[in-house]
Amino acid sequence: MHWDEWIGPAPYREFHTDLHPHEWHGWYDFGNGSIGNMGCHVLDGVFWAMKIEHPTSVEAEEMREGSDERYPTGSRVRWDIPARGDMPPLKAYWYEGLKKGTTLAPTGPTKSAKREAQNLPPMLAELQKQYPDEEFDTNGTIYVGEKGVLYTGTYGGKMHILPLEKMQQIKQPARSMPRPKSIMTDFLDAVREGKKETYASFDYGARLTEFTLLGNLAQHAGVGKKVEWDGAKMKVTNLDELNQWVKRPYRKGWGT
Repeated sequence: MHWDEWIGPAPYREFHTDLHPHEWHGWYDFGNGSIGNMGCHVLDGVFWAMKIEHPTSVEAEEMREGSDERYPTGSRVRWDIPARGDMPPLKAYWYEGLKKGTTLAPTGPTKSAKREAQNLPPMLAELQKQYPDEEFDTNGTIYVGEKGVLYTGTYGGKMHILPLEKMQQIKQPARSMPRPKSIMTDFLDAVREGKKETYASFDYGARLTEFTLLGNLAQHAGVGKKVEWDGAKMKVTNLDELNQWVKRPYRKGWGT
């Protein structure tokens, strides 16, 4: 490995095993923590199904550890989303990492929290008691509505209303969205053929990424500090010091 190229536009530092090969996710200079690592997988369904554009604010309600250089090892973040057309306002919550009070440390090559140490929504424990035969992934999403609860797994799979028996009573809608055999092949075909669109839209991906990474701004702000966001201008409007994190400076030789 050419270390200088691996460091790229980030501030230079020497190799150490708490940075490479995996732990770079947890450093401000290199990654975006658990939200940046898994948010676009877990929050994709929320963002798409709820027709979210820009939240009006985001706030870290709880955080565990972290420093001036490292993301927290556990947190709970809330996004406030305004009304969209005929859809009412909603709140989206993200739970990650280690729960408060646990003495267990992350384990394995990806430094993941064991199930008993995970910071999970309290509602999940209630659902597990209510539906003991249900299989819940290590990561996933719970949609709470007026008429029931819907669950999806880590990457949006296993989508069903709880309990599963209730889902089987509902007529499944006809498939209407194209399904490429491989998103990588689709991307390469678009490059070769000069297409401007892929099945997984880059415009959509940019909006989803913006939504997800606002959680990082909330973590930088600290617990209880609501971050008010102007999506059209890509700017924090009430805590100006956070705008330094919206666009990063590049190391000499890596700027454009």
